[in-house]
Amino acid sequence: MDNKYINLLKKTTLFNGFSDNEIADAIYILNGVIKNYQKNETIIKYYEPVNYLSIVLSGSITGRFINEMYDELNMANMGPGEIFGESLALLKFESPVEVISNTNSEILMLDINKIDSDSLSNKILKNLLLSLAKKNYFLNNKVRLYSQKKIRDKVRLYLIQKSEGKNIVNLDISKTDLAKLINVDRSSLERELSKMENENIIKFEKRKVILLNKNFFYIN
Repeated sequence: MDNKYINLLKKTTLFNGFSDNEIADAIYILNGVIKNYQKNETIIKYYEPVNYLSIVLSGSITGRFINEMYDELNMANMGPGEIFGESLALLKFESPVEVISNTNSEILMLDINKIDSDSLSNKILKNLLLSLAKKNYFLNNKVRLYSQKKIRDKVRLYLIQKSEGKNIVNLDISKTDLAKLINVDRSSLERELSKMENENIIKFEKRKVILLNKNFFYIN
């Protein structure tokens, strides 16, 4: 495998603390294969059995689902180094979401059911549990986001989650995608963001959002 991918994988939760050789051995043990996807190509279909844990090597992907009202909702946008499908692969469940490639992308797929009882596999399992714990935390935050009734509360919670205690948020998705992500109409979102900017709560600087009102965002 290309060294640039090894360096990327070393930064992931799954391969945290692994040497280059351990990563190469793990990929071999787990029957790792790299697949290429074109822009807008489906990676995982609705209700398709998921057999592999996948890691984004390049490009950008989106996980989305359709609710009871047949609205399409974006669950998450993921880029290089991010992991998806681990829970489904472990449980051998069908996917309740669809995963689409936003750009041309490369995905490393690993058969985690090949994990054995050797020391390398134990190391993978430990990191896999950590990955699942982080994903569970993310999903809990997503539930909190969807439970908000007002658009302003949804925006505030999203920015708080993205800011990690800082007063600047890099907006790495379009406003259209943000509207889908927080489950609101785009025009309504635009109006609310404009109001928040006029009230000196936030300020836009190209792709950055400056959080001006520290009390509103619970920033020290």
